[in-house]
Amino acid sequence: ASTALIANYFDSDHKLFGYLMDKEVQAVDKVLNDIRHPFTAIMGGSKVSSKIEIIENLLTKVDNLIIAGGMTYTFTKAQGGRIGNSICEEDKLDLALSLIEKAKANHVNLVLAEDAKIADSFSNDAKNEFRSCWRNTRRMARA
Repeated sequence: ASTALIANYFDSDHKLFGYLMDKEVQAVDKVLNDIRHPFTAIMGGSKVSSKIEIIENLLTKVDNLIIAGGMTYTFTKAQGGRIGNSICEEDKLDLALSLIEKAKANHVNLVLAEDAKIADSFSNDAKNEFRSCWRNTRRMARA
């Protein structure tokens, strides 16, 4: 269970975070402000929209950015790749393209999935196989 809701019961003068969170924040701060190159970051999740600021920040700091999880499909579709019925933020396709351009401008190697495991249904006994996301499509130059 989360303790985040408990903070709602205290006014701003009587709130603080614990030692573990402080340690985690310091660790992230150290990584982002004392980067040793070459530096690779891996971003995952299903939505580009919830990670825009983080991705944009990383594109000014890293040498390689690996996009994983459901976010991959928005970037893939934006470049003309095939994603079937996979999760995709249709309204973020232009944003994905602009992030790809920003990666190129900053000389960041942006890495996306080349293939995907596809299934004929969403069930435990579905027939599945790996397929290229790029078969019979024109792919933009890699960032």
